[in-house]
Amino acid sequence: VCGHLTCTHARLRALSEQDRSGVIPRMPRLLHVPLCPFCRKIRIALREKGLVAEMTEVQPWDHPDELLRLNPASEVPVLV
Repeated sequence: VCGHLTCTHARLRALSEQDRSGVIPRMPRLLHVPLCPFCRKIRIALREKGLVAEMTEVQPWDHPDELLRLNPASEVPVLV
C-alpha cells in the first residue's frame, strides 16, 4: 500500500503522459471528503497541474459500495 501523495503523483503523471500522446483521456473523478486534509492536498495538486476532475463528495460515516470496490480500506481520497 502506498501513501496518498505517492499514489496521486503516479496517477497525475499518467494523466499528463496521456495528454502528450494525443489520446483524449476521460475526465478523472475524485472521491473526497471536503474537510479531509489528504483530500485537500489532492485538490490543490489537481489545480496546480491544471487538471479538471469530477468531484464526488463521500460522507465519512457512509461507505458506498463503489468506494469499497475501489479501495477496500474505504479511505479517501480516491482518484479514478
